[in-house]
Amino acid sequence: MCDRCGEGFTFFGLAEPQATLIDAYSAALRNGWAPEGSESVPELQAAIGADAEAFLSKRHDTHGNSVADNGAHARQFRLIRWLWDGDFCGEAQLSYDSGAPEAGQIELRASIVPWKDALGYRQRAFRHLLSEARELGVPVAELDHASALFDARGGQNTKS
Repeated sequence: MCDRCGEGFTFFGLAEPQATLIDAYSAALRNGWAPEGSESVPELQAAIGADAEAFLSKRHDTHGNSVADNGAHARQFRLIRWLWDGDFCGEAQLSYDSGAPEAGQIELRASIVPWKDALGYRQRAFRHLLSEARELGVPVAELDHASALFDARGGQNTKS
């Protein structure tokens, strides 16, 4: 998934975490970036050094179903995408739980490398993730609510 954007038609895309991008991810960690809500940088670096494939497998999309005590079925998934514009730009996540007890079930998060934070990548990543969630069957009303909350917060991380 990618689009052409910005002056000069800069390439921007999202990719599932993968071995071909792990060196750029590691370089961003060494240069002071850390994904929000994740392990500490030393823990991430140690996990990559010990077993990069295991590290990547923990960052693959998750899909599942659960059954609540009342017998209701819930869909749950998490999407993680690495942002790329010719170099690593950050990480974006969308988590969805149709059985969450609180109002709203979509959580959007993005951590952009500090040297690219002002380029609008967070907003573009969220738009891509919301589009992917729509393709996975998340109800439109929930996506519209998450999108409106995202816009109201000026494109910042949100839990709808």
